[in-house]
Amino acid sequence: MIDTIKQVDREVARVNPDRADMIREVHRLTEAGVSAENIGVLVGLSARHVVRIRQHQFQAAELPRYRYDHSDQRAEHLEQLVDTAVELAVRMRDEDPGLVYEVLSRMDRQHLIELTQVCLAGIPIDQTKQDLWGWM
Repeated sequence: MIDTIKQVDREVARVNPDRADMIREVHRLTEAGVSAENIGVLVGLSARHVVRIRQHQFQAAELPRYRYDHSDQRAEHLEQLVDTAVELAVRMRDEDPGLVYEVLSRMDRQHLIELTQVCLAGIPIDQTKQDLWGWM
């Protein structure tokens, strides 16, 4: 799974020149001996994110861009996904993980991807793994 994340991260860096520039800047400053905290301040990221970026090498190339729908209908759909994510999280933690598994297994691929994106956006990335997942 981590390899998949690294591969997608490389592809995103290729597609999004601003992100690619930021990643290159993180690597350049790292090579110059600047600390993760100082790089974070300079680039506008958390020190933890800088450390994660330092672990990967990126190559520039062109891939087709994902066309994001900014319509009101899309916004409403995303709000419903947030409600779904919260409902599933409550059931996962306090009730029946088996029910959550059943719901997820019945979703189509697109809804699973969108739900995953919503859930990932809600994770406070400046916390440690223990702070985030210690309840498990």
